[in-house]
Amino acid sequence: MIRPRSIINGVARIALWTLAILVAFVVLWFAGNRCLDESPDPNRDSFLVSASDQLPDEENIAIGILGLTAPRGSDFLEYGAKIKALSSSNTPWSEVQKMLRGPSTLQPTTEYQQIECWLDPDDLQMESCLPFDQAPMALAENREILERFKQLHQMKTYSGLLLNNNQAYLHVTKLAVAEIHVDLRKKDAASAYRKWRDQVSFAKKTLRGPDTWVGKAVAQVAIGLSLPVLENILLADPQLVKQHASELKTILRPEGIKQFNPEGIMRKEYAQLLNSLRFEPQQIGDQPFDRLHWLVYNLGQHERILNRYYFFARDYAAILNLPWSQFEKEHQRLKETFDNQTIWDVLVDPFGSLFFDVIANGQLQARELVRNMHIKDGQLRLSTLLVRIIDERVADKDIAQFLQSAGPEYFDPFTGKPMQWDPKQRIIFFPNPESSCSMYVALRVPTATTQSTTKPHTDERKC
Repeated sequence: MIRPRSIINGVARIALWTLAILVAFVVLWFAGNRCLDESPDPNRDSFLVSASDQLPDEENIAIGILGLTAPRGSDFLEYGAKIKALSSSNTPWSEVQKMLRGPSTLQPTTEYQQIECWLDPDDLQMESCLPFDQAPMALAENREILERFKQLHQMKTYSGLLLNNNQAYLHVTKLAVAEIHVDLRKKDAASAYRKWRDQVSFAKKTLRGPDTWVGKAVAQVAIGLSLPVLENILLADPQLVKQHASELKTILRPEGIKQFNPEGIMRKEYAQLLNSLRFEPQQIGDQPFDRLHWLVYNLGQHERILNRYYFFARDYAAILNLPWSQFEKEHQRLKETFDNQTIWDVLVDPFGSLFFDVIANGQLQARELVRNMHIKDGQLRLSTLLVRIIDERVADKDIAQFLQSAGPEYFDPFTGKPMQWDPKQRIIFFPNPESSCSMYVALRVPTATTQSTTKPHTDERKC
C-alpha cells in the first residue's frame, strides 16, 4: 500500500525538478538574450543616416511649424526649438503638449471644421461652416499667426521632427487659403495668385524633405488644401498664365514619386525607432501603456531589431520608387517576406521579433498614403497641362491630341495612358481606375471669355 506521505514527496520532487528546469531555462534564455545580440550591419548607417537630414534649428521649416502657436509677441522659431529640445530629452508628454496648446499659446480663433467650406466657398456647403462673409474678420483676428505662417514661406529647407506637427499648422493653412478666396471675391486675382504661389512652393518644400509617414500625410493634406485653388484663380483671370507661364511650370513641375523622398521616409522612421530604443516608454494621456515597448526597451536585442529594420527599409524604399502598377505587386511580396520571422529570431528575442513585426506591418499599412502620393503627382501633372493648354492657346479640337503627345511624364500615373479630355464639361482629368464613373482629379479649361471663380462639380461623370 502506497502511503500518502510517499505520494506527497513524489509530487514535491517532481514540482521541485520542474521548477529547477524552468529556472535553468530562464537563466539560459536570459544569458542568450543578453549575449547573442547581433553586431550592427556595416552598411546600416550609410543607408539610414544622412548628414543632410540634420538641419540647424534656425534653418528648418519644421521648427517654425512646431512654434507657430508660441505666445503672442514671442519669437516663434526660438519657441519651436525649445519644444524640440524638450521632446528630444524625453520630457513628459504633458509638458510638451502644454507648450503646444497650453493657455498661454496663440491658437486660431476659429474651429477647424467651421472653415472647411472656406476652402472653396462657391462650391462647398456644410451646416457646420461659418458664412464666408465672416472670413475677413477671422483673418484679422488671426493676423499674427498668419504672418508667422508666411514667414515660413521664405525659409528654404525642411527636415521632419520625431515630434508630430503642431495641430494648428493645417488650421492656419486653411485660413491662408480662405485669404486667397477673399482676394478673388475682391476681383484681385493677381494678389490671389501671389499668395497661392508662395503657399504651394512652400508646401512642395515640406513634401521633398525627409519625414516620417505621419509627417508625409500632413504634408500631403497641406498641399491638397492649397493646390486646387489655382483652378479658381485661372478661371477668374486666364491671362495670369501668360504673365507667369514659366514660373507656373517650375512650381508645378511633376517629379514623380521621388518628390516625396521615399528614402527620407525610411531614414526618419529609423531615427524614430532609434529614439524609441533610447528612452523608456511614457504614459501618454489616456492611451494604454505600451507594455511591448517596455519589454523591448528592457529585454529586446536592439541591434538585431535595427538590422532587421535596415533590411526591410532597403527593400521598401526601392519598392516605393516604382510606378503604382509595379508597387502593388512588390508591396504584397514584401508583406509576405517580412511576415515570416525565423525560429531562431523568435527564440532568442521574442519581444524584439514581435516589436519588429508591429513596426514593419505598420509601415506596410501605408499603401493608401502611397496611392495618395501618386494622386498628388497626377494633380501636378494635370495642373501643368492646364497651364500649357492656356499658354500655348491649344484649341478645343486639338486638346485630346495635345494630351496624347504630352509625353509619359504627363500621363496618368496609375494607367500610364494620356490624360483625358471631356469637351462637354470642358475638363481635363484622370479617372479612378476602381470606378469608371469617378475621377481622381479634374480641372476645368477656361474659355477666352471666362471670368468666373466657380468650378463645375467634377467628382462624378455620367456613365
